[in-house]
Amino acid sequence: SLLLDTAYQYELQKDYPRALEAYENAYALSPGGETRRRLLLALCNLGAERLNRGLTAELEPLVARGEKLAPKDAGVLALKRNLALAQERSKLEKRMGEAERAAAAGKHEDALKLLREVEARDPMFPELRAALASSLFELKRYGESLTYYRAEDELGRGFYPALGVLYCLHHLRRSREALALLPATQARFPGAEEARALTKLQVQALRALGEPRAAAEVLRAKAEAEPGERSFQVLLGNLYFELKDYDRAEACYGRLGGRRDALLTYNLGVVQLKRGNLQEALR
Repeated sequence: SLLLDTAYQYELQKDYPRALEAYENAYALSPGGETRRRLLLALCNLGAERLNRGLTAELEPLVARGEKLAPKDAGVLALKRNLALAQERSKLEKRMGEAERAAAAGKHEDALKLLREVEARDPMFPELRAALASSLFELKRYGESLTYYRAEDELGRGFYPALGVLYCLHHLRRSREALALLPATQARFPGAEEARALTKLQVQALRALGEPRAAAEVLRAKAEAEPGERSFQVLLGNLYFELKDYDRAEACYGRLGGRRDALLTYNLGVVQLKRGNLQEALR
């Protein structure tokens, strides 16, 4: 009786490990029905607490003990089911981690294979559809990627699924459709970073539609609004270069200072060549 009272006090304090120990001691002295019932309840309470903390390994001996005491007890059966679910989730999390590492290493086929394993076992696993959309996009399987991005976007998962939808449409040669969706997407995501990303998509779509001058006009306005945004100057310079407007291309590149990559340096060389400045072009 003293042990049962002590165990109950521990339970009130939610000190389930000590409560279980006290119940075990009481059960060893008097393995009767009430003592067993309270011991099983303590097992289940501790199991639920360990499950909530993600301590799956500590749940296994509790389930084993419960099955030995009363294998058909409803609480024990529920604990056993929860353990199986936690173990399955742990396996799927491991697969997701392997897929993430494979994708980071550029092994998108391997990543996709691992993600498909997860999908076969739990198609609603957290982050799965976003990862599938990304891997399929990297593999240029834009139609399949679009399906997953759309599903994520419909659930309101944030900016990147919405951007993914637009880029998939663009790569599927449905750039006009992407441009038609652009105003609504801009209204949903008015932040500065999102606006820059959507501008770049808009420029790519206009170029794909054979409208480089319209693309240049969009970029020019953005570059003037954000003179410190290097990527706009690079893109605008490249567009002017394609349009053979070499003066404007050179002006854009000149705003970048000495931070030039190989393509920009090459373009500047061609600009000088077009002007007949052979020595400057060679330099």
